[in-house]
Amino acid sequence: MSRAAKDRRRQAGADFVECSASKAARAIPATRGLPIAAVLAALSLALSCAKSEARDPLLPPDYASWRRTTAAALDYPIPGHMDDFRVIRANALAFRTVRRADPAGDVDFPSGSIVVKEAWPRGAVEGAPAKVYFMVKSPADPSARGAWVWGMLDPATGAEQVFESAFCITCHANANEKYPYADGNPGEAFRDYVFFPPGLPGADPEGYP
Repeated sequence: MSRAAKDRRRQAGADFVECSASKAARAIPATRGLPIAAVLAALSLALSCAKSEARDPLLPPDYASWRRTTAAALDYPIPGHMDDFRVIRANALAFRTVRRADPAGDVDFPSGSIVVKEAWPRGAVEGAPAKVYFMVKSPADPSARGAWVWGMLDPATGAEQVFESAFCITCHANANEKYPYADGNPGEAFRDYVFFPPGLPGADPEGYP
């Protein structure tokens, strides 16, 4: 990983906050390789630390019409989302990522970028998704972690929750090093916490719809 990427990761780490509901939120580790029970417990803690007070909606109503960032079938288990079937979409702004002029090919998303992850329980991939996870690039937002606001939409009620714990960003920090998805990020580029950067050449051998 480039030195600049490491510096950005350290700076993002300063944005982590401790959930007042539990001291354990401070020490949620990277979830790669953890037993499923441990991941479930950590996710439960993250959800319990979510904010739901009134604020302007972060997701516009047309998010389901956005372009997919990958054509791959995302039905394999991953930390935080278990074996839910997932479809990742992004708004038009997110497809205009900024490639840094360095050998590692680091990526930055412009402010206002939104990435959504629609999730269906295995065996029930029809109709509206059961949950919609989102990350909104908004560095000035008090709830931002690593310059992103992380949260979840309940499609049935339209209610949004913003996650205040470090669970989401701790897991997504693995996108800034080698990982077992998409092209694997062999150069350990800083990818701004996104495993499937929209439109990144070679990120998905099956291409983009």
